[in-house]
Amino acid sequence: MLLLAVSIVRSPALVPPVLVISLVTLLIGAGADNFVSVLFPVTAPDAGRNPYGSASGGRGLGAGALSAVLLMGALLASAPFAFLAWLPSLLHEPWLAVVTLPLGLAGAAAIYAMMVAGAARLLSRREPEVLARVLGEE
Repeated sequence: MLLLAVSIVRSPALVPPVLVISLVTLLIGAGADNFVSVLFPVTAPDAGRNPYGSASGGRGLGAGALSAVLLMGALLASAPFAFLAWLPSLLHEPWLAVVTLPLGLAGAAAIYAMMVAGAARLLSRREPEVLARVLGEE
């Protein structure tokens, strides 16, 4: 996808900002997905069954709605870091990329760490429920 985006604009100077925006969005989206995994766990298959087969029941409509809301929030949370990535192009000052690109990545990594910590706290409160659901005891 990165190559497609750069080939559309046909400028190799845009490879670093596009790569940073992709990584920022990926990091924050992965952090949001941790909450969905804790709130709506999937039942693990029985021993000896195909681990990649479809599970009965799935996560349901509530998980889909929550995923949509959290991923939209992740998109909004990644917007300031995307702005940092495009700032050197907007100001026509390419040397600013030396500062803004690492700053955008560091900010996204910090947001990801906070989201993982929040999901871990939620998991520690819901651990018995999540374990029962994963083992299929519900």
